Amino acid sequence: MAIINGTISHDVTDGFLEADIIEALGGDDTVRGFEDNDGISGNDGNDFLNGNMGDDTVDGGEGNDIVRGGKNNDVVIGGAGDDTLFGDLGGDTLIGGEGADVFYLRRNSLGTDVMLDFTPGVDRFEFVDELKSSDILTNQGTGANAGDTIITDQITGQVMAIVQGVSNSAIASSGFGIQPTPTTENAGASTTTPSAQVTEQTNQLSSTEKAVVAEINRARTNPAAYADWLENMKQYFDGNELKIPGRPSFTTTTGAAGFDEAIQYMKSVSPAPPVTISNGLYLAARDHAQDLATNGGNIPHVGTDGSTVSDRMSRYGSFSTSYYNGENIASASSSFNWPELFIMLMIVDDWEPTRGHRLNTMKPVFQEVGVACAPNTSGVTNCVMDFAAGYTDSPNLPPLAGIEDLSNDTLTGNINSNVFALQPGGKNQVITDFEDGIDFLGLANGVAFEQLAITPGDGATLINLNGQTLASLTGVEASNISQEDFILI
Repeated sequence: MAIINGTISHDVTDGFLEADIIEALGGDDTVRGFEDNDGISGNDGNDFLNGNMGDDTVDGGEGNDIVRGGKNNDVVIGGAGDDTLFGDLGGDTLIGGEGADVFYLRRNSLGTDVMLDFTPGVDRFEFVDELKSSDILTNQGTGANAGDTIITDQITGQVMAIVQGVSNSAIASSGFGIQPTPTTENAGASTTTPSAQVTEQTNQLSSTEKAVVAEINRARTNPAAYADWLENMKQYFDGNELKIPGRPSFTTTTGAAGFDEAIQYMKSVSPAPPVTISNGLYLAARDHAQDLATNGGNIPHVGTDGSTVSDRMSRYGSFSTSYYNGENIASASSSFNWPELFIMLMIVDDWEPTRGHRLNTMKPVFQEVGVACAPNTSGVTNCVMDFAAGYTDSPNLPPLAGIEDLSNDTLTGNINSNVFALQPGGKNQVITDFEDGIDFLGLANGVAFEQLAITPGDGATLINLNGQTLASLTGVEASNISQEDFILI
């Protein structure tokens, strides 16, 4: 057994393979057990604690803590403060303690959680794994659980939690979005009527997530043109620091040398088919992106609940007997607001000796992808990209909006002077009413007019960059477009 003591400062502490006793002491700490049965205490500060594997006891102590059990059967204690409690996998015991606490319910947790010290009107429930209030059925317990509320997932039939010492009616009146089952007593027997179903939630791809998918397919379908784009980016290096005009600077591992190696690869590799967006893979990626947002700034592929990439994908779909999957995670300061950077990082991949991120991005066998991005509390955005082949979405998943058209956009201005922004790596912008001498085309991301090819198309003028069509100007003669029609944005 190892005994590990933190300091009064902000510590990041990991346990060992054996059973550990970890005391975090003061400061806002991040503590993770590993294998075996650990005892973890956050003590003072706003801590992130995770028991990980084994039957652990994890106690937040004072402060507003995030406390997770991880795998197996854990005791998760909030302590004083407004805490967030996850049992994760296994049959766990969750104890809120003082303050307004959040108890998380999850589908397919592999056990029934026992929740103690839940105070209606003060504490509340939240959901993970696409669980929602309309999926929940609550009943008053019977026998040994006569004073308790039983919470069941109507979709799977799993008894997710027993809320000890709290009546079914109190759960309903506390306003947490869980509606009780009306019960009519009849000669000692009861009949139940499920609560009304609410409108199913529609998930929405963000503009960043859509742009990342488009950038993946730009690299896959035309690697030679992507190599030319990387070559152009090299002019902005100052040592290992990439200083693209109009963008925050970014420090790479190997500078221009890493780009040269990636350029050579992209010029030699054959094009791969584009990947399409899978609803199930998106949800798997979103689970992990949201998990990364609260795990202290680390970016592992194993979730804080112990889940692997395959585990998360299996929540929302199934694999055939012959399948492939992989996961990339790209991270950058949220201030960049530049989706192309995420894929640039994956293609250059100069911190990873195996270039595994590049290989995942370009692997021809992959057919589908799910992309989800989320900022963490340190001002960093993590983009999770889950790739697969031989994967089928589960039926009746919530709809995913934003995937209807990831190829072209149609833009129409107004009677005033308009600026139409052209985005490298984005869609072909079909501009229907460009007026020469009145409207302008905006160049972003360091693109210069001299890099463009302006050619006539079928009833339109095409604006091209390294083989990619940035815009089609409907009804405009190519001979009328000159440098005066472009501005930098």
